[in-house]
Amino acid sequence: CYDEEKDMPMLQGKMEDGMIQGQGKAYDEAGRVQYEGAFVNGLYEGKGSYYEEGVLVYTGDFAGGVYEGKGTLYEAGEIVYEGQFAGGLREGTGTAYEDGIVCYKGDFAADLYDGTGTSYYPNGEILHRGSYLQGKYDGEGTLYYENGQVQYKGGFLDGLYDQTGNLYNEDGSLLYQGGFLQGLYSGDGMLNITKDLRLTGAFEAGEPAGAVTIHQDGKLYYEGYVEGLVPHGEGTLYASTGESIYVGNMIHGVPDLGALLNKTGDEVRAAFGEADGDPGGTQRVLHQQQSPGRDPVLHLQDRRGGPHGILCVRL
Repeated sequence: CYDEEKDMPMLQGKMEDGMIQGQGKAYDEAGRVQYEGAFVNGLYEGKGSYYEEGVLVYTGDFAGGVYEGKGTLYEAGEIVYEGQFAGGLREGTGTAYEDGIVCYKGDFAADLYDGTGTSYYPNGEILHRGSYLQGKYDGEGTLYYENGQVQYKGGFLDGLYDQTGNLYNEDGSLLYQGGFLQGLYSGDGMLNITKDLRLTGAFEAGEPAGAVTIHQDGKLYYEGYVEGLVPHGEGTLYASTGESIYVGNMIHGVPDLGALLNKTGDEVRAAFGEADGDPGGTQRVLHQQQSPGRDPVLHLQDRRGGPHGILCVRL
């Protein structure tokens, strides 16, 4: 079968009732092979290879003129996919490649990652393993750092952390455990501010919301409100013994001593946890020290002489 000028073959093979049947070839307008393989009633059907401008694009199964079954896709001569196809699209199980390196293995639907699969870093380490929907992480999964450590394990939605999960530092230590919404801390959770400080409470849009609890070295350190993960607003500070040593307003991690200026002596003592009628030697006292040319400093000290380093505040 030739073109209108009868000098360029368009089809080559056995013709029956004007349609090519069986093994044959189809050519583009420049005379380059566009398809070679099996034909049924003039359509690509069965095993074959498809080319664009003479460069291989696909080799594998065809049905009704489109990719159908198992095959391999190429771009610029490099493999980009091998696996199952349906209706000309990646569908079923397969392996995707970038620059000739595996980037994903798993399920596909409508030409996208969809179902259960594993994606990879260029060095071959696992990037993510779990559920996908329309090309994005969705459902339960695990995200990894490039060094192989787990970065996040839990729920995903539309490619972002969602519902509940655990977030880890690159060294493998736990950073956060609790709820997520659209990739941000949300709902009840626990955040390790440092390896020694742990904040527990409710979160909203990635920030603490409402009163929280902070533990230091496993012991209760603070209960109350925070701003930027630092005590700020009404709260209570605790000594390592578990006794409250300050109740009142905090300003960026420091007791608001200015708010005590108009308080009575009893109110000040109550703020610093000095209870009435405690002759057992556990009362604490406040004293002010001022050096020439320096601002006064307020010290909180146990009556037995043991200083509480948590409060040494410059006025």
